[in-house]
Amino acid sequence: MIRRLCITIVAFAAGFSGAFSQEADAPLTTELAQRRLEGYVNTWSANQDINRSSVDHYYADRVIYYGKPMSRQQILRDKLNYISVWPERHYRIVPGTVSAACDRQHTMCRVSGIMAWDRRSRTGRTSIGRARLTLILSRESGGRIARESASLQSR
Repeated sequence: MIRRLCITIVAFAAGFSGAFSQEADAPLTTELAQRRLEGYVNTWSANQDINRSSVDHYYADRVIYYGKPMSRQQILRDKLNYISVWPERHYRIVPGTVSAACDRQHTMCRVSGIMAWDRRSRTGRTSIGRARLTLILSRESGGRIARESASLQSR
């Protein structure tokens, strides 16, 4: 039985905001979805500050976030709480594990990959593991995340 794990991941818009604005009106493609997933994980691992702008760039107005409907503001609060516990984070997508599929109209894409992590808490506790991260991107929201979930693979 696979246990569910609520892994929060944040991406920072600083390095990707130009790419987002150029691609926001374009039809979604599997290649774009894969780039967004990998960029999302890479920037989350950068351990930079998280703010409203970074959440606004990556999330739709309303998101199904680990099974719960949430606003961007609620997601931002969750992200800030998470990094207060885990300030040092190193995440990466395991090569060869990314898959993506879009609907026929290219209005929604599902992208997932195995994400490996190594993180350290403020108290020095460490956590190492893997989870399958899944994002649903919506063209209606400018290619932003409309749904985020993850399932634990190993710890």
